[in-house]
Amino acid sequence: MKNKLFFIVIILLASTIFADYNEILNRVSNQYQDINTLEAELIQTSYVPLLNQSIHSLGNLYLQDDIIIVEFYSPARLFMILNNGELTLYSHDTNVAFINSIDGMQQIYQFAEILSQEMKFIEKNDNLLVFDVQNPVDIVSYIRLYINETTELIEQITYPGDGLAVNTVSFINQKFNMPLSKDINDFKIPENATIIRQ
Repeated sequence: MKNKLFFIVIILLASTIFADYNEILNRVSNQYQDINTLEAELIQTSYVPLLNQSIHSLGNLYLQDDIIIVEFYSPARLFMILNNGELTLYSHDTNVAFINSIDGMQQIYQFAEILSQEMKFIEKNDNLLVFDVQNPVDIVSYIRLYINETTELIEQITYPGDGLAVNTVSFINQKFNMPLSKDINDFKIPENATIIRQ
């Protein structure tokens, strides 16, 4: 769950991550500062080397003020809400909700500090600038950011998953400070759901 949470929070920490970098990173930071709303389509691909298989998940990211919601609709139907230091994960398929206070947030902020010190430019791949961090902490052992040189938006994040898996999250059609296509208040746990507090 922490790995899934990481890519949600990393966008919010962009101003911290990019604070001391070159001009283009500062401009990227400005894109993500002072946003009231953000909506994007998500494609998460988990590649499992042992099986030589990729698993694709489709979803959407919604951000309004300090509330972050990630909704996946294929293949599994679930949503995650991060609000006031509490993470809720609800599965439509099992009708089970996990609610967890985020002690791991400290680890995420720690990793953001590492990013601000250890990020290195790796290569330019077509129109994408690739930045890499290799500095293991508990939350993830590395992260790789792919930034569109033209739009100056984060297009992809790659980070390790469970075991030897590699996760790649693509952000598509990012929309800033526009009315969200869904009301975040609609993301509620049904009254008959099984709730597990961790």
